[in-house]
Amino acid sequence: MLAQQCDFALAANLVSVAVASVLNTEAKNAIVGRDNPWPGWEMLDNNNRTKQIVVDGDNLYQIHNNGNIYQFTGTPMTGWRQLDNNPYSDRLVAANGDLYQLHSTNAIWKYTGTPFTGWELIGNQKLPATKLVATRGIVAKSDGSQRVKQYTGVPLAEWPEIFYDDYGTYAICAADGELYTNTRGAVWKYTGTPGK
Repeated sequence: MLAQQCDFALAANLVSVAVASVLNTEAKNAIVGRDNPWPGWEMLDNNNRTKQIVVDGDNLYQIHNNGNIYQFTGTPMTGWRQLDNNPYSDRLVAANGDLYQLHSTNAIWKYTGTPFTGWELIGNQKLPATKLVATRGIVAKSDGSQRVKQYTGVPLAEWPEIFYDDYGTYAICAADGELYTNTRGAVWKYTGTPGK
């Protein structure tokens, strides 16, 4: 199954918020017994705090605007296991069975499997990130200016720069083991060799 993370941050967040808002508005009607307004769709949650959802294979996650992070366990409405409750939690990405969160402080954490305490710091505030993406074998970030850096698998180690452009990096996307960036109207695909 395709796991895709495209960070056009504002647009993606607006879409997630809009979908959550529509689902929550209509969900109130569905809960009191009205017909499902979207045949072929099943409501999995009804919470207006949902800020973002991400999917990786069979794993569905959501983050609330208060920093709470949940994983769907399979039962609609009640089947959400809480993984974290940090008010600094801002965004999620997931790929290849791994879940990552970006804090508003720019710290990047990887989930190790134990709710609440099972988060490993892999990038700290000294390595700023405004965009974070993940796909099979790649976790990358952009600092919001000219650089794209890749996680080496060593927590808190320097992330090597794999792309630089004087004019800035506007977006980074990752899907199916591939990494892409957009700058000055050009779209670049990462070949595994650092540089442009």
